[in-house]
Amino acid sequence: MKTKPVIGQIVYAVNVGNAARHRKQSITEMTVLKVGRKYFECKEPARHFSQQFSIDGWHQNHGGSSANTELYESPQEWADEKEHYRLSTQLRDLFSRYGKCPLTLDQLKRITDITKEGK
Repeated sequence: MKTKPVIGQIVYAVNVGNAARHRKQSITEMTVLKVGRKYFECKEPARHFSQQFSIDGWHQNHGGSSANTELYESPQEWADEKEHYRLSTQLRDLFSRYGKCPLTLDQLKRITDITKEGK
């Protein structure tokens, strides 16, 4: 769970969903303007309007439609999430093939031992 933001804190926004459909995802700085009980507001320096996010999960309060912005506490947090997605996709693709898995028995045993560590 992310920490509660404070006024003046710099957070990092990434365009997602329809906002990232026709252009590359990019990270931009936003400044926290207000912090309430349930929501906080952030604003990009170049824009005239602010956006509202929930304090619990830093999810965009977008009036019921899908969000177009995700917030991160640091650029490294976004980079880690992208790396996690890339690696998990590679593993999923490796094991979702028809037929025999291309790994050796020893490799499969080591992967099983690693996955048991997470439980």
